[in-house]
Amino acid sequence: MQTARIAAQELNNQQESTDQPGIYLQEWLEKCPQNACLPETILIILDIDDTVLTTPHGQWLGSSAMFYGLLAETQQQYPGWTRKQAAEHIDVLLSAIYPRVPLQLTDTSLPQTLHTLRDKGFRVSGMTSRGLGVKDVTLWQLQQANIEFMGTQFSSPHTTLNEPSIRIESGVVFVGHGNTKGDILKKLLAKEPQFQNIEKVIVIDDRQKHLDDIQSSVTDREIVTVLCSYPQSRVPYNNEQGRVQMKAFLEQWRDDAVIGHLINNDRYTQSLL
Repeated sequence: MQTARIAAQELNNQQESTDQPGIYLQEWLEKCPQNACLPETILIILDIDDTVLTTPHGQWLGSSAMFYGLLAETQQQYPGWTRKQAAEHIDVLLSAIYPRVPLQLTDTSLPQTLHTLRDKGFRVSGMTSRGLGVKDVTLWQLQQANIEFMGTQFSSPHTTLNEPSIRIESGVVFVGHGNTKGDILKKLLAKEPQFQNIEKVIVIDDRQKHLDDIQSSVTDREIVTVLCSYPQSRVPYNNEQGRVQMKAFLEQWRDDAVIGHLINNDRYTQSLL
């Protein structure tokens, strides 16, 4: 079996990294002593963008790198806006782009690995900072990639923690714009029935900020943070190239009903042409 490149590094706690999250979890399961791997006490969380799903090399459309680039531009353009306002401003267009561009897995072993973990009784959840404006297309993307999280082990789709911006659906926690993964996970472990009796949490995410936030927020459980280093194999985001690709996409899809409507009516989409 292909060996994932796993490296320990000194942070607040010892942390691991891997560019193949599926292989990493396979190896973890093989090495974990039976008496220390009680499925009912372990929660495995995977970020979505650039940890599970990504875009082909050279394609910035639909990538998290482009999202953060557009977000920074929007916040600079509207300094009085909150991050949530800026993100929701661009989500209208992103929700139309996502289903119209190619995507791929960071690790082709992920669907089978998640299937194995679920069969053994582990709770495996997705957790994303994507907003509810792109919730439906996110779940569609995961389905297209054969990624299934806890699914039927969750109750029906619902908002949680009395926060309308936070939703759990198909095994994915949509943290929502303006919230932090650490704060939401801490609250879920304390209050959400589906996360009860968890003693150990394994979190795989490509953004160190999220891992640090979880480590500092959840202090009453064993936390294992794993940095997904897959994005390091890609060239840094190029805003100029991203702009060229965005304009070409909008021109190519101008006759599409959804894209055409945005071009004619959405102020943000119009600003990109």
